[in-house]
Amino acid sequence: VMRRFGADGRARIDFLTLAGRDAAAQLMVRTGPTWFLLKIGYHPDFKDVGPGGILLKALLEEMVADPSILEVNLTTNPRWAARWHFQSEPVYHVDIYNTTWRGRALYALRSGKEVAK
Repeated sequence: VMRRFGADGRARIDFLTLAGRDAAAQLMVRTGPTWFLLKIGYHPDFKDVGPGGILLKALLEEMVADPSILEVNLTTNPRWAARWHFQSEPVYHVDIYNTTWRGRALYALRSGKEVAK
């Protein structure tokens, strides 16, 4: 995967080094305007510092600054990823029927199905 995606810059591995030691790494691939974060790993000696979080924060800041990136997908969806999810808003579905006989008939049919439920 890394060879294939990496040939044209659609793969990357980021490393965080602390005190001359590798503390964390993250593996990503890009498809179109989306980077997919496949894995973050960290050395347990640095767990109190949160090196994976530091690396992820740096990535997100970089991606926000790049207008060609529309999404960073945390595909593994670990529990800690919830703090990086953006605010979401509820979505409403609205059906508007034309005032023709066909529109009125469709409205009556769908309304009847809802009442029957």
